[in-house]
Amino acid sequence: MDTNALLTKTAVIGAGGKMGKWFSSYFLNNGFEVTGHDVEKPVLKSIINSDSLIGSILQADYVLLSTPTKK
Repeated sequence: MDTNALLTKTAVIGAGGKMGKWFSSYFLNNGFEVTGHDVEKPVLKSIINSDSLIGSILQADYVLLSTPTKK
């Protein structure tokens, strides 16, 4: 059984920045369902945009933080 088939939901926090967009595209192109959340910048139109930080995290198998260090 393919373990990636069971764990396909990824949330990218900070998905509107340069690295957030890169990671979102990477996971999307590798078969993951990607939800993005960013309070300052728009996320890619090809991923699910989440208005709720908690909601995007609770429904994800993986959570990637792509936020500036100062935040």
